[in-house]
Amino acid sequence: MRVLKTTLLLASAFCIGETYAQQANTYESLLTKPKKTDNYFNHLDLSLTAGTSGLGFDLAMPAGEYLQVRAGGTFTPHFQYKMKFGVQVGDSLELSESRFQRLASYLKDFTGYQVENHVDMIGKPTMNNFKFMVDVFPFRNKKWHFTAGMFIGSSQSAYAENSIDAMTSLMAVAIYNNMYNKILNEEEIIAGLEFPPEVNEKFLSLGRMGMYVGKYKYDMTLADGTEVKKGEDHVIYPNEKNRVIVRMKTNVVKPYVGFGYGGPITKDKKYSCSFDCGVMFWGGTPRVIAHDGVDLERDVYDIKSEQIKNYVNIMRNMKVYPVLDFRITRRLF
Repeated sequence: MRVLKTTLLLASAFCIGETYAQQANTYESLLTKPKKTDNYFNHLDLSLTAGTSGLGFDLAMPAGEYLQVRAGGTFTPHFQYKMKFGVQVGDSLELSESRFQRLASYLKDFTGYQVENHVDMIGKPTMNNFKFMVDVFPFRNKKWHFTAGMFIGSSQSAYAENSIDAMTSLMAVAIYNNMYNKILNEEEIIAGLEFPPEVNEKFLSLGRMGMYVGKYKYDMTLADGTEVKKGEDHVIYPNEKNRVIVRMKTNVVKPYVGFGYGGPITKDKKYSCSFDCGVMFWGGTPRVIAHDGVDLERDVYDIKSEQIKNYVNIMRNMKVYPVLDFRITRRLF
């Protein structure tokens, strides 16, 4: 009997000890096992990017096991491209060339400036944006990702202005147009000076000088209050600073959707690279606005300059902006 009682006591003690040991192991595993919440913002990545969105950078942190948030900025290098505006004299495009030759010789004698029959425009992209993105990694290997977010920046995405070489021609054009307006309004040229009637008649027979673009699609009022009719010639005149300016404008906020693929390129996984492909929704067809307030894409047709026509056609067909970027990433911690 004593042997039986002793055996039962030893067995009970063993079972109790085993139970405590299992509970201790369970508590230890709970303390050391990573929680799902540990995947939130537990490391920081710095990336440098290059592609159609420009040069840029972003900082990224995980927001869960399959999510990542990124924020950064992009800017477009200031490369240049050229466009040309032809110079027209008067309202008749057919008579403009012969009139230009005569007027150019008059201006050469009167001002000393040689007027060219065209004005070179230098275009520069100005697409600089802040960006905020959310990446979703739907697969276990986390190499593919889908992205949604937005670019936020200035509404001006490109800018074109007359070249420095064209300033001489534009100054001569402005001087001539000022004299023409005074003769037309029967005002003094300067300090009581008036031209003889025969000189006035020559000016009035030639008409104003400007950069012909195309024809107005409908009746409208220009930025300076001038009213124009459908079918009339759209002619750009130098502004008060003797400059010709054209701006391309889009929405300030530009949503983005896309996808990408990438992974580590070193054994310690500190460095990785990826490719991103998607589209930026910049608000439909961009506006191409001259300094007189006329939208060359929406308000004008029958554009004569092939370079300007090609540029406007590209903008007309580019409802969204394609994004193809390469990213190289380093894990900071």
